[in-house]
Amino acid sequence: MENRRVNQKKLSLYKPITLFGLCVVFFLLCKCSISVYSFYKLLYFNVIHVVLLSIQCVVGQLGYIIILTVVLIKAILCFNSKGWKNKLVRLLKGLLYIVSSFFILWGFHYAQPTLESRANLSVEELEVLLAKQVELVNSLREEISDLELREFDLSAGLKEILETNLRNQAEMLRSETRGVAYPVPFQINGGLRKMGISGIYFPFSGEPLYDVSTPLLRKTFTYAHEFFHGRGVTGEDECNYLAYKTLVGSEVDFLKYAAHLDALLTLRYLLGKGDDEMARILNQRTLADINFLRQDSKRHKRSFHAVSSASNDLYLKILSSAEGVEAYNSYVKWINS
Repeated sequence: MENRRVNQKKLSLYKPITLFGLCVVFFLLCKCSISVYSFYKLLYFNVIHVVLLSIQCVVGQLGYIIILTVVLIKAILCFNSKGWKNKLVRLLKGLLYIVSSFFILWGFHYAQPTLESRANLSVEELEVLLAKQVELVNSLREEISDLELREFDLSAGLKEILETNLRNQAEMLRSETRGVAYPVPFQINGGLRKMGISGIYFPFSGEPLYDVSTPLLRKTFTYAHEFFHGRGVTGEDECNYLAYKTLVGSEVDFLKYAAHLDALLTLRYLLGKGDDEMARILNQRTLADINFLRQDSKRHKRSFHAVSSASNDLYLKILSSAEGVEAYNSYVKWINS
């Protein structure tokens, strides 16, 4: 009789399903009511985010490493259960708790209002944007040394300027709070880039993270992008737009160049421009920078990039953007606004 009770308890999914159901209901309420979402945002930034960052101040990134280790151990232990039903139920329990935790710590932000009105620019209008970016990039590139653009380390001086600009841009979103988190390096050098990304917001620690192996020319844009995720902005297009506006608003030519080059490469992708065509409109120094970024990207590319991209695409479509990973490119349609 006692063993039967234990087995029945093991097979119970009542608690995790209830928690997950409540999370889904609250997520839908946040989508339907701005007041419900505002309540969550107030709670998150004044309580949840502050607690997460306080833990990080004490234990550093060890906190989320411990969390990941516990999750991994739990996943392995579930397969030690007797019977396939027990194995399956334990696995489902773990997944439901993880997803529910994600919603509580971050996922409700996907219910916030986003830039839904798409600027349906014609090909001709995109060509005009491209021409403008070409002019800006070529002009700025003449003022920057090759050595500066081949750097990988984010210097203290440049980081201070970047964070000041980010803070000023963030003030336009909402008032500053104690829970501001600036991006920090990911523990494993090159670990994120092997997954096809250079930065990520990790909700279980409340930290935006960036890969230190990323060239500075890309890292500054990634740093700004992930910073705004840490401020509660979930849309990839919005984070890119805010990153662009922050960098171009700087007095540092390098930061302006990084933003305009990213916009240029995005427009090139959207318009399907080939290398030969770009070679006719860009100066040699800019072309060398693009080649440098391309070669650096190839060094970190792995066979599971496609899997990573596909999973990210599905994730974005389910929670945030109907465009999926293509949403990253939408920001260029607002850069003149």
